[in-house]
Amino acid sequence: MDRIEDLVRQHEEWRGRCINLIPSENATSPAVRAALASDLGNRYTFHVGAELHGQVIENAYRGTRWADAVEARADELAKEAYGAAAATVRPISGHVAGLTAVAALVPHGGRVLALRADDGGYDGYHLPHLPDLLGYVADPLPWDEAHFRVDAEATVAAIRRSRPDAVVIAQSFVLFPVDLAPIDEACKAAGARLLYDGSHTLGLIAGGQFQPDAVARTDLLYGSTHKTLFGPQGGLMVGRDPSLMARVRANFTLRTQDNAHWHRIAALGVALEELKAHGRDYAAQVVRNAQALAAALDGAGVPVRFPELGYTRSHQLHIDLEGSKAKLGLTSQDLAKRLEARDIIIDAMGRLGTQELTRLGAREEHMVRVADLFARAARGKKVIEDVHKLRAGLTMAFC
Repeated sequence: MDRIEDLVRQHEEWRGRCINLIPSENATSPAVRAALASDLGNRYTFHVGAELHGQVIENAYRGTRWADAVEARADELAKEAYGAAAATVRPISGHVAGLTAVAALVPHGGRVLALRADDGGYDGYHLPHLPDLLGYVADPLPWDEAHFRVDAEATVAAIRRSRPDAVVIAQSFVLFPVDLAPIDEACKAAGARLLYDGSHTLGLIAGGQFQPDAVARTDLLYGSTHKTLFGPQGGLMVGRDPSLMARVRANFTLRTQDNAHWHRIAALGVALEELKAHGRDYAAQVVRNAQALAAALDGAGVPVRFPELGYTRSHQLHIDLEGSKAKLGLTSQDLAKRLEARDIIIDAMGRLGTQELTRLGAREEHMVRVADLFARAARGKKVIEDVHKLRAGLTMAFC
């Protein structure tokens, strides 16, 4: 029977040979991984600042000097990265960040507008998930399928009509930015909170390549830190109002979570330092690579959605599943399995992402080669040696 150490080694060796196009993963730098493996991984800090067991306790633990300093610096780095007035790196995931924000800002029995999963939204904001847990009513956020984005005009009308407590913009399938200005104004007029779950695009937002008004035009921007933001798995939250952030942050302690995992916070801080130094160049290259890969796949006979709109303005591109099935005779699940057998990794829903290859130094010319390998692999050709050769030529960049 394999030891865990052996399984981890096998995983890392195999992943190091593969071309990964999953849009919700990324590669971390050696410095990030070193922080994640540090002694902070088995330490606590818990500020109380109140009476506990008959005496006023500042912190329930001692030995926290450096852990506290790490968290404070990571919060500052998050504010710098997003031009925000307030930040917290406490959320242990993007989902927990969303859960905590909604729990703090939407009353029991309140109403939330959020994208349906059928429209590319994140499933968690609709039944049977967070509405069942938190007791709010979830209504669909209007969607413009032709342009694959939130329908801003219809959303404004829905806000005026239903007067929700919050509007949550959260996409798992994300290609084009949202026209936030009219939605922001409508939310202010209706007394609704506007929340932006940027789990997929946090790295692109910080790099100024996607939804650059996400902080200025919303009450809170939050999300996962391991997709286009090349940190460890986890979450962060930034915003324009420190008092609102304090209200939400209070809900983390002994409500939606306890331990914030300070090794994760240290690793995220390192990633934010890297983002500060390289984020704009990285984000721009991610988008250029996504557009180049989409065009090259289309040209190689793997149809990609929305060529008339330039395919994408994010890290994602979406295979035209119906067209692909007609040309290749494969469902998205079968396509994913066939590619994985040839060491090309995609998800089973037709989404591709260029953020990890970009982090490994790939540029537009590499995308043409990736598209060729993808198309040949999809047709059952033997490409695994060429996949390994391409991957071996890439090295960690933007760090």
